[in-house]
Amino acid sequence: MNNIVEIAGLLLFLIGLYGLAARRNIIKSILSLGIMDIGIILFFLGIRYVPGAVAPIGEISEAAADSGAALAGDSVAAALTAGDSMAAAAGAPVAAVENLAAGNAAVSADAVPQALMITAIVIGVAVTAVALMMFIALYHRYGTTNWKTAHNIRKEERRN
Repeated sequence: MNNIVEIAGLLLFLIGLYGLAARRNIIKSILSLGIMDIGIILFFLGIRYVPGAVAPIGEISEAAADSGAALAGDSVAAALTAGDSMAAAAGAPVAAVENLAAGNAAVSADAVPQALMITAIVIGVAVTAVALMMFIALYHRYGTTNWKTAHNIRKEERRN
């Protein structure tokens, strides 16, 4: 399942890249840029996907609480002594390493990639809004939605 999400993200990025390179319409270019943005976000979320992971806030599960697995605040050294040094070295969260080492099914998801992708979504919406505002100004000035036509009109204005 993990690979499907990553492949879908890459395909969306490539579809957006094709739309950006092959289309002369400004609106289609802006939409292609948005598709590329969503593809990147989907790819990065797919990279850090852990099957069975639960939200890093709130109650994890009774089994995890009963086993005494720490959910936050432990050092990497504690994770290394738990027996999964490769996962700790690869950047897995300490709580996830300890839960896996203890045999718990409840693994907490890493909140940092999720927070970064929410930030990327907000930035993507802002970029799309600014691009649409620039398009409106360009359309009012040149009366076209074609990049090449607007460029030719601008060249003619500069010559005169």
